[in-house]
Amino acid sequence: MMYTHNIVSRWMFSHAQIISQDMGISSMNLISSILLFRILTIFLQQQIVKLNEYIRSPKGVSDTQYKTIARRFVEEIFNERKTDAAKNFVTPDISYHGMAEEVKGLEEFKKWVGEDLSAFPDMKITIVDAFGEQNKLALRWALKATHDKDFADFPATHKKFEAHGVEILHFEGDKINEAWTVSDLSVLAQ
Repeated sequence: MMYTHNIVSRWMFSHAQIISQDMGISSMNLISSILLFRILTIFLQQQIVKLNEYIRSPKGVSDTQYKTIARRFVEEIFNERKTDAAKNFVTPDISYHGMAEEVKGLEEFKKWVGEDLSAFPDMKITIVDAFGEQNKLALRWALKATHDKDFADFPATHKKFEAHGVEILHFEGDKINEAWTVSDLSVLAQ
């Protein structure tokens, strides 16, 4: 696309004198008009790119809104243990890709969260960083908890621990449709 614009610009400037003579105006006025037209074209192209990004973002949800939804999701579902509120944050056909499991569907997701909350009854997740674009968001988080029940082939230690991880969320509209998590579970073996 840029190549085409450059060809058009070169053609316009190379023919400015011929065109200006045919129109009865000075070359400088024509070149000034062409430059103004070019600047306006670039500005409009930038606005079209922004509009396309807005349109591609489902329901016009902004990056800031996705971050707010993700923070509320973590706070209500995991920290406040309101697993029934999951329907407010995830789609009915949620796909969750964990370190050792794949969860499909809202009911399976709620069951999986319940099992995590049972294994780590005092779990507290803090979002350290969040960034993304369009309908994808990455979260870097820290987790503090006590390992009270067996979890992912790690026997319960009844010790407090801290873990860190990353969550990648893919939104459909204003709800999470797919998620991937990566964390260091080796702290459970210590």
